[in-house]
Amino acid sequence: MDLATPRNSQLIDAFRSLAMLHVVFAHALIVYLLAVDAPDLVAGFIASAPFVFNPVWHTYSVDIFFMLSALLIGLPLLSEYRSRGTIGFRAHFLRRATRILPLYYLTLAIYLLVQDPPLEEVLLSLVFMGYVFGDGNTMDIGGWAIEALAQSYVFLPAVALAVVRAPRPGLVLVALILGSVAIRWAYVLAHPELEVPRVYLFDEMIEMPLCDALYHRSWFRLSPFFVGLGLAWLLTLRREALERAMDRPRNRRLVLLAGLSLFVPTAWIPLHDPASPVHDWVGHGFLVFYLVTSHTLVALGCAAILLALMARPARPGGLPGGRVWQALAQNLYAVFLFHPIFVLLAAVIVFRSTDPAALRGATFWDVCAVFALAVPMTLALAVPLTRYVERPVQSLLRRAFIGEAEASKAGRPGPG
Repeated sequence: MDLATPRNSQLIDAFRSLAMLHVVFAHALIVYLLAVDAPDLVAGFIASAPFVFNPVWHTYSVDIFFMLSALLIGLPLLSEYRSRGTIGFRAHFLRRATRILPLYYLTLAIYLLVQDPPLEEVLLSLVFMGYVFGDGNTMDIGGWAIEALAQSYVFLPAVALAVVRAPRPGLVLVALILGSVAIRWAYVLAHPELEVPRVYLFDEMIEMPLCDALYHRSWFRLSPFFVGLGLAWLLTLRREALERAMDRPRNRRLVLLAGLSLFVPTAWIPLHDPASPVHDWVGHGFLVFYLVTSHTLVALGCAAILLALMARPARPGGLPGGRVWQALAQNLYAVFLFHPIFVLLAAVIVFRSTDPAALRGATFWDVCAVFALAVPMTLALAVPLTRYVERPVQSLLRRAFIGEAEASKAGRPGPG
């Protein structure tokens, strides 16, 4: 399984791009329901788009993005360990810093122009600690995810080195995944006064400390990173054994079936619908189990699906629509940082009003129109921003702090 083949590179790009598009869609829905401020409309939205609301509402795409980010970070780290017997921490940290800091600080500066957050929040946001030592990030939407990614850049190299030097790396990875689930479970058990919601919707999440903490605090979202690191370990240090196993069509089908069995039920179970018969079948214990494990199950399922698709025999040419996925993937960071601005702008254009009373007549399909308008508007800014700001600054910083070889990678697509 060669990740460098056009098909597999485009496959990863497609997964990343679809995850990012899902985030934009979810934020379009959140912006509308926060603006209209009418919980009684939720039932109507559910009825207007059956079987859609749950996978749209739960932004499991963030967990997929975390898993893929850990995969793309882990691959070069573990490949370096395989060839050199060690990991270059300094070069890794400099690559990550030059990748994430320029556009992130630009985005923070724009937010500071339109709002007046407390100085402490700004200072914590500058070092990606807003949700660690404070109550939020100056980037209102998505700031927590950027913080989680930045923190993963710090701890993943050390974790990767500890894993590969352990006598049983596979068992260590399993223990890390289970341990991250146990952290979430322990928090729920330690706070019996916090209600476990019967229905999982955004308006409940932001009002319930239990859901808010489990969603936004990075130490409760570790499992997707460990799943991605585990997949990177399989594809590098266990590559020969993995190829032998996945050469058999039966094994590929089993891995794909296992992935779908984890991903589809977790994402589509209609817990969002208070009228769903599911609530007659499950009790409080299942709700706790779902709240604690769902992000891990989605990450594991997506990793298995990706592995099964990557293991398929190579065919001439790339993935259908591969160039589109590649183009989207090259601009994902700028899209993530700036899409909230264009979601708000698209909402004003589509709804033609900011009056909550006037917005009550909107439908789920109006939210789809907001998404359809916000994506090209965001790309119209993200593409030149990536080409003329992010890459030149990244190249300049890498040339100054790392060297010419690393600077040349700033102009190429991928995780670097």
